[in-house]
Amino acid sequence: MNSQTLALDPEIDPADPARAALLCASEAVANSSHEDIFQILVLGATEALDADIAWVGVLADTQAECIATMAACDHGAVIPNFQYLLDGTPCAEVLGKHFGYYPTGVQTLFPDRLLTTLGAEGYAAIPLFDSSGQAMGLMGVVDRKPLPDRGLTEAVLRIFSVRAAVEVERRNTDIARRHSEESYRSMFEAAEDALFVHDADTGAILDVNPKACAVYGYSREELLKADIGLLSSGVPPYTLEHAVGLIARAKREGPVRMEWHRRNKDGSLHWDEVYIKLVKLGGADRILAVTREITERKEREEALRKSEDRLRATVEAALDCIIGMDDQGRI
Repeated sequence: MNSQTLALDPEIDPADPARAALLCASEAVANSSHEDIFQILVLGATEALDADIAWVGVLADTQAECIATMAACDHGAVIPNFQYLLDGTPCAEVLGKHFGYYPTGVQTLFPDRLLTTLGAEGYAAIPLFDSSGQAMGLMGVVDRKPLPDRGLTEAVLRIFSVRAAVEVERRNTDIARRHSEESYRSMFEAAEDALFVHDADTGAILDVNPKACAVYGYSREELLKADIGLLSSGVPPYTLEHAVGLIARAKREGPVRMEWHRRNKDGSLHWDEVYIKLVKLGGADRILAVTREITERKEREEALRKSEDRLRATVEAALDCIIGMDDQGRI
């Protein structure tokens, strides 16, 4: 921060340290779109408050109540991240509660080894909450000299903590989404049924699992370039047009279960039981199709039908009188 920056705002008097500190905090937060956002925030906090040390920390272990820093700095330089237990520290009075301020003598009040190592004299921190009000962590500063102004210290930390909380929650959401996607991918890849993910509007194949490749005889790349018509027998109603209609029905009415006559890459024909459903994947509407081969069952059913037809034809053509009875003698 320099006098030229301050002069841009006529409301700010460069000679007023409180106003200058708040401007410094506001500028740091407004301009911090860099990937190293937490480093920028802690450096900005030490500059705004003329403090030695600043950090942003999150709960690393809810049972042991351990804080892991996302970023920390000392004397204007970023230092390696570290972890510490809350028990016996002033942070325990802050996490999930309220602003904590100990302008001097913090080591005497909290004889914690970390504070002693840092040579702390003054301490201030503010809790971080997510959008639902759950405690996520805290942001704080430590000085090797007294912290002179409670109001200014709290105001500056509040400015920085708002942005820090947003970034912590965003990263937590990203991590949760990645874990969810990884779990989905693991189940998708390991499924024993053939799985297809289609575009909900066009029906285009967007993803397939290894089982689908093995069953249909195509590589994944070939299936992603194919359409449902290529994988169908082509004999009505097992056509591309009918498949598109079924997708529209699943979107409109809900899950659809049916039998489908498919054609493999080698030209062989097979029967599948297919279940299609509209789902949300990655925030977008998709059609998930689960297919399971039932060719043997269909062949058994057809053989039984033909056998019954032959028996009926034989009975109807017989010259003798034929009466069928059950084991109770009922005709």
